Amino acid sequence: MFPATTISFILLVLLTSLTLTRCRTATATTAVEENREQHSSHGHGLYFDSSDVPALRAKADTTHRLIYEHICKLSDGFKSHPERFLPPVDSEAFVSDWNERYGNWLAVLAFYSVLQPTDSRVFDLLVMFMDRMAGYPTWFIDPLPADEVPVSHSLTGFVTAFDFLKDRLTDEQQQRYASKIYEVTKHLYDLGQFRWWGCRYIQNHVASITMAILNGAIVLQSYSTELEDVPVWSKWAFEHLNKTLVLLDTVIDGSMNEGTAYGTYTTRSLTQFLFVAKRHYNIDLTNFWVKQHYDFLLGTTLPGFSGVIGIADSKGDWFYGPESQLAFLETFVLNNGEANWLISKIHSTRKKSKFGHYCTEHTEFLWYNASIREQSPL
Repeated sequence: MFPATTISFILLVLLTSLTLTRCRTATATTAVEENREQHSSHGHGLYFDSSDVPALRAKADTTHRLIYEHICKLSDGFKSHPERFLPPVDSEAFVSDWNERYGNWLAVLAFYSVLQPTDSRVFDLLVMFMDRMAGYPTWFIDPLPADEVPVSHSLTGFVTAFDFLKDRLTDEQQQRYASKIYEVTKHLYDLGQFRWWGCRYIQNHVASITMAILNGAIVLQSYSTELEDVPVWSKWAFEHLNKTLVLLDTVIDGSMNEGTAYGTYTTRSLTQFLFVAKRHYNIDLTNFWVKQHYDFLLGTTLPGFSGVIGIADSKGDWFYGPESQLAFLETFVLNNGEANWLISKIHSTRKKSKFGHYCTEHTEFLWYNASIREQSPL
């Protein structure tokens, strides 16, 4: 039995944490409301605008050459063996097994097409890719019909590709793809009102699915201002992800309860959320946990920089990134060269994780700041 004073202290801590969560969430919600009209009227791209593209292409040939070469390896395989990358013609084949790889590939291949618009072979294959996905009656896999995670990968990849390629698509293609985004985003939002992940926070399913909903809502709001229910989805997803960050802010060492592999599953989405919160809502949600998270990534990296300590999941590797997460932390949080240093070490010593082989290459490219000189923390 715990002493009464101990129980009282625990209850006080819990009540204080709950109060802080509500206050911070309310503040962020108010800011979302204040910025929604401004966001909708500007029609920003998810990660960048068309005016930014020339600079991105210049970086591909200079400061970001190494990341670009990784992306090119994927596009070369796509062109050489499209049947390995394209989703199957038959929708039943698509849903017969775990299929997150298609959404993971799609976003990065679409970004390659942004950097290399004259590569008509890749663009034509991307349209075929999206045509097939848009034509499927469902993206839920048959063996696990109650698992929304693979759908979230499909949606995030499809939404990102649509956003990157929209200006080059026909009006009919835009309408058809946007309709699919609306359908899947609405379905996930509706499920979130009663599924377990709709009332949980620090967990990779929660972050992945909720960020997919927010991605879909942001892009739909940019595409059309006549979809009255979409702002409701974006508000709900924003609040849900913000609560995750508020709760994590009580973790003083920047660590993740899910460990190193599944931890990058969650932070893949959380770094995206932090970015779009600032870009689309002008809200900086950087907190103490975010500032300390680099220490966790560094401290769990094994000597030689080719793997990680197996905490909680014991996979011995990162699932997604962590170069993308490190690039985000360097550019928007640290600005001291230490994260860029760790990116360089990981690039030079390890193979890409088979789980998230390429799906964070585009965000790594977008967030990497080569002007910050590498600085060893050791």
